[in-house]
Amino acid sequence: MPNTEQGKLLDFFLGNRAEMQGFLMKRLRSAEDTDDILQEIYLRIEKFTGEEDIMNSRAFVYRIANNLAIDRMRQRTRHRNHHSDGEDTCAEIAAPLPPADQIIYGRSRLKFLQEALGKLSEKQRTCFILHRCDKMTYKEVGQKVGLSESMAKKHVIKALAHCRKYMRKIEG
Repeated sequence: MPNTEQGKLLDFFLGNRAEMQGFLMKRLRSAEDTDDILQEIYLRIEKFTGEEDIMNSRAFVYRIANNLAIDRMRQRTRHRNHHSDGEDTCAEIAAPLPPADQIIYGRSRLKFLQEALGKLSEKQRTCFILHRCDKMTYKEVGQKVGLSESMAKKHVIKALAHCRKYMRKIEG
């Protein structure tokens, strides 16, 4: 069971993964490195003990991302300097596609997420999709569906909690 600080960090990370992916892609210019770092961020949040209070989840998680990106760029530079004889390495010519098992796993998770979304009320589902997929603010979502900003936010939070609970139940 995650502690409160860890839960906040996990909520932020999962809710802003696409934004973080864009941030890392701009810095690293590599989908593979970006995915590796996103995975590492998740693992570090999972290992977080919560012994220190985090005042700003966004700043904390982005600091982790930035530090890992810098480490990766340094690692690349060292690798290039070490392999500067001009020969292509396997890693440089390999296709940037994930392994088939990861694709299948991702598709099955997407199917379960679609099932979870299907069990939401129409308002919750609409608010969630507008906010998470269409990147609308709570205010914009509220205006679009005829709710106050705070009600739109509540619908998104309830939808997110439902989806997480559903995914945990499915994944065992």
